[in-house]
Amino acid sequence: MYIKKISDFKLNEVKATEGYFQNALEKDMAYLKSFDADRLVAGFLEVNNIRPKADKYPGWEVTEIRGHSLGHYMTAAAQGVASTGDVELKEKLDYIVNRLAEAQMASGYLSAFPEVLFDNVENKKPCWVPWYTMDKIIAGLTAIYRFTGNEKALEVVTKLGDWVYSRT
Repeated sequence: MYIKKISDFKLNEVKATEGYFQNALEKDMAYLKSFDADRLVAGFLEVNNIRPKADKYPGWEVTEIRGHSLGHYMTAAAQGVASTGDVELKEKLDYIVNRLAEAQMASGYLSAFPEVLFDNVENKKPCWVPWYTMDKIIAGLTAIYRFTGNEKALEVVTKLGDWVYSRT
């Protein structure tokens, strides 16, 4: 039986050249650039009693799963930077990581909602999905490190991983 070796490739090694896909990529990149970084990190700063520069976005970001949108955003934006090399988006991600590092607590905890939601899960009290949100934050920071090489993202996610380890 012959098994063909599968090899990985980098996102910048794939180019969307057909008009429909190129248009979609351009619209995705414009959409990612349209977000206000200060609004994305506002909830994280508030949890650590740091006054944000802007108000949080409405919708999901004012509920118990606030912060998960930034997790998704970080992953998408990091993939966009890896695919296109876009400098403006890379700078926005660097800024976000620096603000998250500022918001991170000494324990390593980093979220846009208070740690008490994890207490609620453990005590079988009403709560939404804090571990889902934490997964999105970790995935986003990991993507930034993986796709952009941002060492500060690795430091932040490592401290957060240590918090998760000690919590679980």
